[in-house]
Amino acid sequence: LQSAFGEWGRGTDSTLLVHPTGCGKTFVAGMIAQQALEVHDRRVLFLAHRDVLVNSAAIAMGECGL
Repeated sequence: LQSAFGEWGRGTDSTLLVHPTGCGKTFVAGMIAQQALEVHDRRVLFLAHRDVLVNSAAIAMGECGL
C-alpha cells in the first residue's frame, strides 16, 4: 500500500502491483479502494473478467467495510 500511494503521491498516473496466487491481491485492492474513497475522496472502479472474481471481490471488499 505504501509503495502504491507513494507512486501516486509522486505524480505517477498508473501503478502495477503484482502478487502471486493466494497472497491477497483482492484484499490489497480493497484496502487501496478504501483509502482512495475515505482518505483521498477519489472514485474507484474495480473490473474483473469473471463473475466469480467480481463476487469474491465484492465479499472481500465488504469485509473491509466498503
